[in-house]
Amino acid sequence: MDYNKLTVVQLRAEQTRRGLSGSGIKLKKDLIARLQQDDAESEANTDAIQPAAPPPASPPAPRPAPPLPQEPSEYGSDDLFDELDADALFGYPAFRGEQEKIIRAILRGENALAILPTGAGKSLCYQIPAIAFPEVDKQSGNIRPHGAGITLVVSPLIALMKDQTDALKKKGIAADCLDSTKTYEEIQAIHSEIHTGRLRLLYVSPEKLNNEAFVASMKHVAGGIRLIAVDEAHCISEWGESFRPMYMRKQAETLCKTLRQKSFDAAYYHAGMKVEEKMAVQDSFMASEIRIVVATIAFGMGVDKSDIRNVIHHDLPSSIEEYSQQIGRAGRDGEPGYCIMFLCQADIYIRQNFALGDLPSRNSLQQLLKDVFSRKPIPDNEGEVLKFTLRELSGLYDIRLSPLDVVLATLELRFGLLRAITPEYTSYQFEDKGRYHAAASSDHSPEARAIYSMSTKAVKNFTFDMSSATRTGLMRADLVRKLDSWNATGVIMLKTSGVMNRYRVLRPLPSAEEDIADLADQLYADMARREQDSLGRIDQVLNLVTGQACFALGLAQYFGMELPDSRKSWGHCTFCAWGVPPMMPAKPPPPLNVEGIKKVLAVCPHDDPRLLARVAFGIKSPRITQLKLDKSAVFESLADHEFSDNRRYSENSRLLVEQLPMVR
Repeated sequence: MDYNKLTVVQLRAEQTRRGLSGSGIKLKKDLIARLQQDDAESEANTDAIQPAAPPPASPPAPRPAPPLPQEPSEYGSDDLFDELDADALFGYPAFRGEQEKIIRAILRGENALAILPTGAGKSLCYQIPAIAFPEVDKQSGNIRPHGAGITLVVSPLIALMKDQTDALKKKGIAADCLDSTKTYEEIQAIHSEIHTGRLRLLYVSPEKLNNEAFVASMKHVAGGIRLIAVDEAHCISEWGESFRPMYMRKQAETLCKTLRQKSFDAAYYHAGMKVEEKMAVQDSFMASEIRIVVATIAFGMGVDKSDIRNVIHHDLPSSIEEYSQQIGRAGRDGEPGYCIMFLCQADIYIRQNFALGDLPSRNSLQQLLKDVFSRKPIPDNEGEVLKFTLRELSGLYDIRLSPLDVVLATLELRFGLLRAITPEYTSYQFEDKGRYHAAASSDHSPEARAIYSMSTKAVKNFTFDMSSATRTGLMRADLVRKLDSWNATGVIMLKTSGVMNRYRVLRPLPSAEEDIADLADQLYADMARREQDSLGRIDQVLNLVTGQACFALGLAQYFGMELPDSRKSWGHCTFCAWGVPPMMPAKPPPPLNVEGIKKVLAVCPHDDPRLLARVAFGIKSPRITQLKLDKSAVFESLADHEFSDNRRYSENSRLLVEQLPMVR
């Protein structure tokens, strides 16, 4: 980065614990005692997550959340809500108005979509119902024989899950998470808590829902699953990957090294590190042993450290939602926090390139459709299904994994052609924990006999031949259930790998070639719109920090809110301090490099203009990797050109197309 060409924008964040007036919520001590009976030894900790007060915002049109329905229901839970006390449960003077609406809706058994800014207390909206369900059952007279059930929280980051479960445990609330940091013994203990009904909240990653054994185990939860909460849903729904993580991880390590050379006590954190390395950094930072962490979003979203004084954006955030989430980490103890962003024109181009790397060609989409629907369905315990790995299709048709996921989801949700069903593993291995032979010998079920007879041992692990077992007529689900049962009770340590995706065909692909082409065009248009949406979100961030308005006001209005007392400024951002917006350093566009384009043409296939552009600008794809074009001298040779500028990109593409007989 050229530090002589930076624009620095600053926002002072002051967090507050002030609740909205008029909530009128009272406490009944006996109710709280019942809600916290999961862990009688633990004391309620009132040092809870403190909601951020002035939610900062953006000039684009406000997007207010739709009002939640308020009709009474059979639960009668509005009475229960009025007995809840936010202060005693989580250390707040009162529930906020938005929280109240959402919690009331959930306690009435309704679905809810919560769109709230950072610090507004989204997590409380599912945590409160989770611990209130036993009381809900009492009021309704619908006492469940095996317990009140659990709340399943789907969260995208290990750091976020750990932070929230640690905070809940301190308050005496039975919560835990299943993630890669857990030992075998810890996982068994959590499963025991789930199946005996002692756990109230279970946090899992989105990938866990595709885990065949996990899905099977959830069918035996004591009391059932009462609520599924998708936390940070915007992260789970976003698509695009590949070169992004690699680039950002390298940036984090490089910047950390620079800070250390300048005698700063710094550590880096990103998703590519080993689990124990990440946990060591997080624990050291939370204990204030490390004062600076240079991190990707894999760290920042999961931090609830109250005395963070500075949040510095070395790179441009990809959206206002991401920016708001990250600056919401500062000043949670009520003391001033400072949020600084470095703007550099080159960084803006990089961020825009991130958004432009995922769109496949129309031809790739059309060939993908023909391939998937021409495959012969395989008989399965759930009927006839298509089976394939996403990585296989990704390599065949030059579509990255995340966009490919979007294509298949669109075929299911919009066009009704496919139905995704639980993926299955291709490899089942297990380690004998000392009881396997005894358990298998005493278990006379056909599943146990099949596992015992069709498992071969190599050194330490047994490998079970699932395919041969199912060909004998046994149901795969029953075999998986038996393996999972032995794993849960400590008989074996099960190790699965190799995800095979499964889809049921609901309707055949149209037979006419023009109809298939039309479907491919619709898919392409949908993904092109997503690409433009990503670019638009970047522009929204730039408009926010370089616009003619207070940052805090812009952020608040972006989320459909206003500043307290209808103020038009908060008085702490760069615009409020200077009275004029920051000016971005101008960078003249480079002249079109015709000779450079000819070099790209000389080494690349001529069937996809977008592939040529990716090679020129240094954006990897499955096909580019297969052809080893990322190792070529021309890869990234035109990175100084503005790929993100629609006009110049069109000119470059048109020049390439004019010189080549390309497939459009």
